[in-house]
Amino acid sequence: MGIIDRFRARLYEPTVRDVHVNNRALLGLHAGILKQKQLLRSAFASFYHDMAGLCDRFLCAPGIELELGSGVGFFKNIRPTLITSDIRPAPNIDIIIDAQ
Repeated sequence: MGIIDRFRARLYEPTVRDVHVNNRALLGLHAGILKQKQLLRSAFASFYHDMAGLCDRFLCAPGIELELGSGVGFFKNIRPTLITSDIRPAPNIDIIIDAQ
């Protein structure tokens, strides 16, 4: 195992280390991690606020605003008219779509 792989292994969240990406439990695990880790929630909030400002400044257009792959994020708390989507159902997902 190379240095990059060892570094990546140390950073990997233990809760999801052995959970396959298609496992239906993954979103629930991600939600628990996001709820548990204040610094992570804060980073998401900062990103969402910055992204909302950039959207308003450079991408303002009539129509709907769709977030692809919303997962357990909370961008809709900042932009209430946003439509959330993901490939699998979750409590905060408005529509189930495959963006391919």
